[in-house]
Amino acid sequence: MNQLMAQFQWSFPGGLWTLAASLAGGVVLICLSYWLTLTRIPHRARLLLSFLRFVGLVLILACLCRPTIVKQIRSEPDEKPRVAVILDESGSMNIKSLWGRSRRDKALWYWNSCLKKLDEHYELHTFAFAESMRPTKQLDESLPANDTHAEPDKPLNTHLYSNIIDWSEEFITRGYDGVICLTDGVDTSNESPDKALDALQAAFLPHAFVVQTAPLPSLPFVEITKLEVPSTSQVGTAVTANMLVRVSGLVADQPLEVLIKQGEKLVHRRKIPVFGHVSNTQNVSFQVPVPTAETLLYDVQVQSGGETLASAKWTVQGIVKEKPTVLLYQGALDWGTRHLRGVFDRSDSAEMTVRFAGESLFSVQRSENDVDNFPGPTELAQFNVVILLNLDRRHISPRMESTLTEFVRDGGGLLIISGNPAGGAAYSQSELQTLLPVEFAPYTAFDQRVSPGLSQVQRTIRQGNVQAAGLSISFAQQRRHSPPLIPVKLTREGLESPIFSFAVNDGLATESMLPLFESLAPVQRAKVGARVLATDKRSQIVLATQSFGRGRTGVLASDCLWRWRLSLESRSMVFDKFWRQLVGYLCAGVRRQPGWVLDSVVYPPNKTVEVRFHLPHGCPFKLEELVFAAESSDQTLPLRLTSTSRDQEYRTALLTKPDTAYRLTARHQGQVVAEAFLASRAELAGDELRQLKPDRIGLEKMAAASGGMVVEPDRSFDWANWLEQRPSEIVQTQRRALWHNPWIFVALIVLFLSELLIRRRYRMI
Repeated sequence: MNQLMAQFQWSFPGGLWTLAASLAGGVVLICLSYWLTLTRIPHRARLLLSFLRFVGLVLILACLCRPTIVKQIRSEPDEKPRVAVILDESGSMNIKSLWGRSRRDKALWYWNSCLKKLDEHYELHTFAFAESMRPTKQLDESLPANDTHAEPDKPLNTHLYSNIIDWSEEFITRGYDGVICLTDGVDTSNESPDKALDALQAAFLPHAFVVQTAPLPSLPFVEITKLEVPSTSQVGTAVTANMLVRVSGLVADQPLEVLIKQGEKLVHRRKIPVFGHVSNTQNVSFQVPVPTAETLLYDVQVQSGGETLASAKWTVQGIVKEKPTVLLYQGALDWGTRHLRGVFDRSDSAEMTVRFAGESLFSVQRSENDVDNFPGPTELAQFNVVILLNLDRRHISPRMESTLTEFVRDGGGLLIISGNPAGGAAYSQSELQTLLPVEFAPYTAFDQRVSPGLSQVQRTIRQGNVQAAGLSISFAQQRRHSPPLIPVKLTREGLESPIFSFAVNDGLATESMLPLFESLAPVQRAKVGARVLATDKRSQIVLATQSFGRGRTGVLASDCLWRWRLSLESRSMVFDKFWRQLVGYLCAGVRRQPGWVLDSVVYPPNKTVEVRFHLPHGCPFKLEELVFAAESSDQTLPLRLTSTSRDQEYRTALLTKPDTAYRLTARHQGQVVAEAFLASRAELAGDELRQLKPDRIGLEKMAAASGGMVVEPDRSFDWANWLEQRPSEIVQTQRRALWHNPWIFVALIVLFLSELLIRRRYRMI
């Protein structure tokens, strides 16, 4: 319905009193002008001239008042904002809580008490979803009768993420202005939420998630969700396996036990705590040996009270150990260099090349045009391990950072030796920090990498006013009393590591065979996933390692242990064994032979997974000469590989079947040159009922991505601050100026000409 309102408006400087005064003053002036003229004219002519000038004055004042007619037409908007209200009807929403009400009941109560009232402000459309979305006439209508998954033993699974992707595009196309979703945030599709977040950000359709938090009892459940382990490794080393175990509903006083077997031989045993009935995911990391050059089959079992609750199998292909090549890249001379070279010169275990950063010990500043002496990617690929020694921030260039990152990601080893706080801080300030297993403590003092005594010697030499003999005596006096060496203490992971196998017997370390050091760069913390192998007596980290990509990195937060070598007997080989086994461990990820590369050996069922194959340069055969297949108990599937963005790497896809193991093979003329095992988890009918904890954090992320909000189920819906409100009525304003008309200006001209002619007639001009 339209409403018309008209209003007269005018405006004169000073208002009505000024207008009246102006009119009165004009009348007086007109009367005086024509009644006191020098030329005598008839009385009628005086009246006529006064009248003409008075009318002209009135017209001019009328124009100055700017009279206007303002019309306002008020009308209601054509339509309300369109909002989709979506109810989660999956299995987790229909389980009765301890109080006899399900999350679906709570959601419908919220709909009837809060959301239905919004139809005054929004045009509401109702939907429901579980594995897919469907429109509904009423939000509280029952599940479709023809839905086979509505049976009690087969509850509807929640595919929240895939549905969000679908409805974000659909609702934008159909012109919706917002979405209200009543859900607990549980998703049992094993899909990543990243694509759903991207879809919400792209559509930017505001979502309001009313999170359903009614507590539900979880069923006892244990599952291996992920198992990361290299498919190949050098003989005599150990591979690190990372396993994710999902646990729910177990008794807290009976911990889980992880058993690793190679055939009938038990190679590892670990107990992990259980936090009552709370659903959580445990991260278990362990190492398994690779003793022979063959394909070794390992079996992991997760047990509770002697009963196996979950298990998985994988293989590791043993590769004959090659002679590693080591690059020692250092920024200054060091006493330990000759001892490190001596370790590898005295045996065939490795070959070391020493290169300096191209900057002298006393250099202060590098010019912008200087090029570092670090090898490029092609030359660096010839080495297995890179050791960085005595570097400061000036030695670490962006080219070196990117080259080392790709080197480690492709399987190379990296060891950083730094016993100086300034040196450790230099790595923390560079991009190499992402490769390190630890975070060094910040260093705010003068950036020096030498001891205070040697620093004094350097300053004296720069001054050039001290004799060499006196300087030698002074320096010798400063170094007369050397501090005692500090022994390292092995952690539990250090006792299990192959690096210290020479000093460990029956799970106990021989202290006389452990390294000793003098200086230590303080470390703030170890990163998540790092393995701390050795500390000092105050639990300060001395040696730590981690996996990065296909390679391994390590940090020795001390000197290169040359003082330890000098403290040993000349016939002792423990110094040599430590360095050979440390280098051998770091280069275990270098791929010189073809092999499969798997992100995990355990995958969910009915999912297309990507597997990759590494074919290094120098192999005696080409990709087109190999035949690839995935072999299961009932069939053999041929695989076709395509190249990836990385050199020497190819990929293919495989659709997994429930509870099926696949043997991935690469054959050359009928002979197997590489193999690996991949397993699919069993399809659990009750998986929907095993993930019952509301995902509030996930819903908050998705709400933020869409520009929306998360609503608590015990609070009213703040609709006024959710969507941008459309006006309740539309007001159209029309203005018509009464003074801005042609007849007024024509009348003024006529009055002026008439007065001019009469004055001319009576010879007044």
